[in-house]
Amino acid sequence: MLDAGTALAVMGNHEFNAIAWYMPDPELRRSIFAAAARRIATSIKAFLDGGSSTTLTCIEKLVDWFLTLPLWLDLPGLRVVHACWHPDYMAEIEPHLKPGRRLDPAPRRRSEPPRFDGVPHH
Repeated sequence: MLDAGTALAVMGNHEFNAIAWYMPDPELRRSIFAAAARRIATSIKAFLDGGSSTTLTCIEKLVDWFLTLPLWLDLPGLRVVHACWHPDYMAEIEPHLKPGRRLDPAPRRRSEPPRFDGVPHH
């Protein structure tokens, strides 16, 4: 339905966690979002253990598709988000997103970890 243009979708926490598990941080040599990756490690391991040599290709395609999903939609007469519409947080993260409010998979070098709401995330 998305491909046909008859539906819209936004990224949820499961898609975000899959991206976090899959995308490495070259500086840290671990997942970009290590805490999220640890939370889903058991599920991912079970998925990989039950799969074949094509499983990683499948995961790569899924992650590529997940990265096409916007974090939220703000349309005339309709707002859509997976969990919470929080204008301050959205304004803080939006400059770091690709057009269409999509996550940018390109690794970024930082002098310090990103901060959201004044709290450092490690």
